[in-house]
Amino acid sequence: MADISAEIAAFQSAKYGEDVRDSMVSLATKVNDEVEAATAQVEENTQEVEGFSLTIGEVTTLDPTDPATATISGSGYDLELSLGIPRGADGGVAGDISQNAVNFADASTRENLTTGQTLAIGFCKIKKWFSDLKTAAFAYIANDLSTDTEGYVLDARQGAVLGASVATNAANIQGLQTLCNGAVKTGYVQVVSSSTTIAAGGHMNDTSVAIPAITGYTPVMVSPRNTGGSGMIHFYKLYINGSNVVFSLANTRTSSVTVTSAYVNLLYVKTDMVG
Repeated sequence: MADISAEIAAFQSAKYGEDVRDSMVSLATKVNDEVEAATAQVEENTQEVEGFSLTIGEVTTLDPTDPATATISGSGYDLELSLGIPRGADGGVAGDISQNAVNFADASTRENLTTGQTLAIGFCKIKKWFSDLKTAAFAYIANDLSTDTEGYVLDARQGAVLGASVATNAANIQGLQTLCNGAVKTGYVQVVSSSTTIAAGGHMNDTSVAIPAITGYTPVMVSPRNTGGSGMIHFYKLYINGSNVVFSLANTRTSSVTVTSAYVNLLYVKTDMVG
């Protein structure tokens, strides 16, 4: 801005008409010159602004971790702007999501989590796994066959113990079945084969009769079978003594009785089973 302090001072000190006129002309001339110079500068600046050119050059996509870039090329009022813009991180916008709400539906089947899926799908799968957990998932584990406390499940190692026990029992049962197969046989033997008279109210002397042998079997029991004769009699004694049957017949009648035959039943057991 032009300095017009001298012209103003001259104007203020002029006393005569001619001096006043000259000071006013001088002040007006200087102000006018300043206005014309400013106007010319504005027109020049306007032409320069109107001639300014800024164009967008190459725009490059950068990795998410790279900083953004901006480069200006050209000269004067003809410039070009080139940009480098990082792309967004994979999987969405990075940042703190701890307070974000997630809406999701229940999954119909159990499926494992997979990479690249959304949070909603992930929570959906996780909830299905928790929903399907049963009581055993939260039980304690007992590695023995004696714990009977509620809330415990059996350790898998006890399966081997139980399996061995079952196998042993199965072998024992199989052995017992083999032992018991044909374990018992029956037979009979005639102990009286000729007429024998027993006095009234008396009994005959003890008599031994050999037991028919069966290979691999031992006689363990004898019982009456039948008798034949002229009256009712019964066995007074009847037992096994080694390989013989010991017996005697008794007559409970008031008259003598003649016996013509008598038989006894025999029970044999496998010798392996006899203690």
